[in-house]
Amino acid sequence: MAFSLTDEQNQLRKTVREFAEAEIAPHVMEWDEASRFPSEVIAKLGELGLLGVLFPEKYGGAGLGYVEYAIALEELARVDGSVSLIVAAHTSLCTNHIFVAGNEEQKRKYVSKLATGEFIGAWGLTEPDSGSDAGSARMTAVRRGTSWVLNGTKTFCTNGHYADVAALPPVAHNTAPTPVPPALLPHAPPAADQPRTPVPAPPAAPAAPPREPLAARRAAPRPAPVKHGSPARRGAGGGVAPGPGVRTKVESGMEPLMMGRL
Repeated sequence: MAFSLTDEQNQLRKTVREFAEAEIAPHVMEWDEASRFPSEVIAKLGELGLLGVLFPEKYGGAGLGYVEYAIALEELARVDGSVSLIVAAHTSLCTNHIFVAGNEEQKRKYVSKLATGEFIGAWGLTEPDSGSDAGSARMTAVRRGTSWVLNGTKTFCTNGHYADVAALPPVAHNTAPTPVPPALLPHAPPAADQPRTPVPAPPAAPAAPPREPLAARRAAPRPAPVKHGSPARRGAGGGVAPGPGVRTKVESGMEPLMMGRL
């Protein structure tokens, strides 16, 4: 089996490297120090086809594969890991969920704009209570007539401040907790290039108590592991414990993904 890159793949590497060195490298420190989202560069990446590398041409993508996708991310990360992560989250975590699980109408409505960079995609997995453990997600999706109601809180949504579409994994809760494909929440992002408000540094943590000697810790009995479905993690009776959050009505009618507007 040959592991060398093709001429086309080497040309892609050269193109992305030249773009990154010319358009990204001179501004990396400026963006980092100002906590600035590089909207203008993301738009140019869309024009180059780098926001839709994996998707068919009929949806506005480049129609390439994962080797080409990895090459593009690698060359972007070589200059600025943040830009590479923006592209990876946009492509893999938002657009690809719609492409894999969405119906044809959703693909044409969303993938065609995400793949060209007209839309920026966000991903919201992490929750304040369950972290990034998808199996312990507490946001619920309840069917009400032809609509769905999302109830929960998401945090640390990658690309969230500037995205046009967000994919949020909830848990269906009509009868029993069941994972469902991510809900789609189209929304209007803030003005392009708007600096984010700096987050104040948290207060200094109190000094940690002295640790027990390793031998004593090894001899101590270990507590039983807590399973994802146990009452300690999921609320009484093993169900998803309700918590404070945001109730959002989501229009449906387009299985298997739910669609709506904030």
